[in-house]
Amino acid sequence: MIPVPKVSCILQIKMIVKSGHRETWLALFKQIFNHVSQEPECAYFIVGEDEPGVFRWMEGWTKDKEWVNDVQLEKPYYEPYFKATAPLLIQSESKLQIKILH
Repeated sequence: MIPVPKVSCILQIKMIVKSGHRETWLALFKQIFNHVSQEPECAYFIVGEDEPGVFRWMEGWTKDKEWVNDVQLEKPYYEPYFKATAPLLIQSESKLQIKILH
């Protein structure tokens, strides 16, 4: 049996990509996905497309909200991704959930 990591923080993200920019956004997203999913603290990274250009994903982290905000989101690969994708988006929203462990 494969051990399952304990998740302390879950990010839920939805992005709506402008018409005509889906393939460009996907190419940029694949790069960030490859970086993030290889982080040892990333328990999972699940991506789906609701309809063309509307993407949702969830990231499960073994560290808490503060670590995700203060350490993970400060990794150098995020800034170029955010700058490159911002003009391609109609909307972006995210939710941060903290899983309470007993």
